[in-house]
Amino acid sequence: MRFQFLFLLIFTTSSAFAQIGTLTISPKVEERVIMPYDSLENITRSNLPSLVGQKVQIIPQQRTSSLGLDTGPTLYNSKPSTMFNNEKVVNPDTRFTIYNSKFGSFDNEVFDIVGVDSIFDSDFYTYRTGHFYLIVKNEKYPTNHYLDIALTNDEYDSNKKLIRRAEFYNTMEFMILGYYEKCRQRLIGTKLVNKYPENKSLGGNYIVYDISSGEPLTSIPENLVWTIKDITLIDSQNYKGLGYLLSSDSIPDCFTSYYLNSFENYDEFVKSQQEKKEWEQKMIRTYGKTNGKLIIEGRVKIGFTKKMCEEAWGKPTEINKSTGSWGVHEQWVYGLGSYLYFENGKLTSIDN
Repeated sequence: MRFQFLFLLIFTTSSAFAQIGTLTISPKVEERVIMPYDSLENITRSNLPSLVGQKVQIIPQQRTSSLGLDTGPTLYNSKPSTMFNNEKVVNPDTRFTIYNSKFGSFDNEVFDIVGVDSIFDSDFYTYRTGHFYLIVKNEKYPTNHYLDIALTNDEYDSNKKLIRRAEFYNTMEFMILGYYEKCRQRLIGTKLVNKYPENKSLGGNYIVYDISSGEPLTSIPENLVWTIKDITLIDSQNYKGLGYLLSSDSIPDCFTSYYLNSFENYDEFVKSQQEKKEWEQKMIRTYGKTNGKLIIEGRVKIGFTKKMCEEAWGKPTEINKSTGSWGVHEQWVYGLGSYLYFENGKLTSIDN
């Protein structure tokens, strides 16, 4: 809104009135601060404006459903006017009521990011849903297209005050190329230690694959040290997507998925091994060879002090304590129905 204040300038020495002057005052507009692009980040809701001028590549995805119901990123030929504007979808998959682009339609496409945009539910009560887009184009798609990169679901209280914000990204579908290059510079040569000799994660998925056959390894020596040779796109029968090329002294030329949570950083591994060794030596010195060995193995026995039990089992999740003429009685509660009972600081009973 603009406000105009009118000042009537009257000159007493003249019979004519001077022209009415105008003073225009514009309300101060709070400028949106756009942080400079940080190549240490991929796509997040907070850094979208900084991505303008960067390039984004669509990462091919492994098909996970035998029914072919997987959906990749969706591209629109112009900005959607509603949350689900089907007629603007490029290469629509018509099996769905809410259209998506067909799976794999834009694999490996590289787009220039020329802008960002978003749309939200017009009416909302407790929740408000939004879609965020990168405005992109390239030689194949020379006009502005809208790449759907995020679904958000914000929760509000009765006064429409934001309570919590949920964001749903599949950041492995898109990669900012500047971020990719930074990852390569930072991670090539990094040493990792294998955590799962059976080569399966806790979820049962294979971790390391042979690069010549694409087949998963059946086993890996415990604590094998890998070196990251490169980050690249993998296209094999068993895995498709961004991954790391690995090598070791005994097993050369393998690859793994982009997620490294099945490995331990080598430097951190060496540090933890040294700390473990020092702790074991301390247990033997402090409690003697027999009791120290029990503690190291994670076992307790009647007569242990509370400190010895804590060294062996860790801190309890709960302590129930009672005091009477007989002294102090404590029950230490651990997960999965395990209990330790103490009388005056000494372990008297084990329920495991």
